[in-house]
Amino acid sequence: RHSRPGGAISPGSRLPEGESIHVFGPALNVVKKVYTLIDSFDTSAWVYWAKTDGAFFAWDPLHKRFIQAQPREGKRYDTLSLMAMNARAVLDMARDLAAEKEKEEKKEGVRPGPA
Repeated sequence: RHSRPGGAISPGSRLPEGESIHVFGPALNVVKKVYTLIDSFDTSAWVYWAKTDGAFFAWDPLHKRFIQAQPREGKRYDTLSLMAMNARAVLDMARDLAAEKEKEEKKEGVRPGPA
């Protein structure tokens, strides 16, 4: 599939064979939209919620989204533990989307790119 005229990327687009992209600093909701185009990413978005309001993420593989959770009233957890939980959720998302990408590539007969 190809990009739209003017360089805009259409949903389901793919890079030409042999090309790869690493994305620096994407918001996590952006990764869900472009995972078929990128080979790797790094982000610090997951740190923000742990540091600002003690929230953590859980990856929902059924709906391909993060669920933001807060500790119960009166409970506080240390930032390091929350960051570890958020990092695990980002890893779960990356693994889930990579499996989805591989499944789509097999269905379309596209050779999988680098992991």
